[in-house]
Amino acid sequence: MEATELSAVLKNWVEKALGPGDLSGGDRWVLERLVGHGKATVPSIARERRVSRQHVQQIVDSLAARGLVERLPNPAHRRSPLVAASSRGRALAEGLQADLRRALETIRAGTSDEAERDASEVLRRWRMALLADLERREEEQVSGRSRG
Repeated sequence: MEATELSAVLKNWVEKALGPGDLSGGDRWVLERLVGHGKATVPSIARERRVSRQHVQQIVDSLAARGLVERLPNPAHRRSPLVAASSRGRALAEGLQADLRRALETIRAGTSDEAERDASEVLRRWRMALLADLERREEEQVSGRSRG
């Protein structure tokens, strides 16, 4: 399937385009998520990414140790602080995004701006449909377990 192949190539391309660095793909995803969507709790980030809370906690701890994120009080839940990008983390994430945009601009792939916008919209719709289907499947698993 073309989307699967594109996903693998894109992951490798991003690694090469950004060059060696201190951030893993997971580090970048969490940091970019916080910059793009604002502060969140570790459990909510884990649910969004569909990975374990412990995995996200390890990433957040690593980012915090490097001063890239900060923990803030959470008025809704005393034991689950909010995590936000620090000013240093925000600057790093924005710099990485700018680097990726510059790298993509050199490639053009023989497409027009309109075709790229259309493709982006198609990918967004697929992502949303897949997420909705994934949630449905997860709910079916939970309800199937609770009946058994």
